Amino acid sequence: MKLKTIHENYIQSSKRPMSFGRLPVEPKNIELPVIPMDKWVKKNDPKRLVKTFRFRRSGDRSLMIKLLLDYEEQMQHNADMVVKEETLQLELFTKNIETITELDLEYAKYADEVFKDIVYYSYSSKKKTE
Repeated sequence: MKLKTIHENYIQSSKRPMSFGRLPVEPKNIELPVIPMDKWVKKNDPKRLVKTFRFRRSGDRSLMIKLLLDYEEQMQHNADMVVKEETLQLELFTKNIETITELDLEYAKYADEVFKDIVYYSYSSKKKTE
């Protein structure tokens, strides 16, 4: 679904008047798909950040896992990974401290950027070959 359509549907379904004059966000490249992303969720006991990434292709998921494992080796900081079908769930926490640290937040940011790069790069390269 295109970003413009999502905004229009949201405005039409809202229960209060909305007037932007124009849509608040215009995508630079309207051909790229809008990829919904879950947010990082904080869980307690032990404190950790959790997020599930969904992929359209298992090759994209495998590439993300490889890049995250390379990152873990470089940073000496690990995540718990659960792989199911076309999803990858990450749980971040610092094991000795059992709480969320700056390392966890940096890892989360890196994972989000890698996900965006993989999904949008694979989509745009697929379009070029068609």
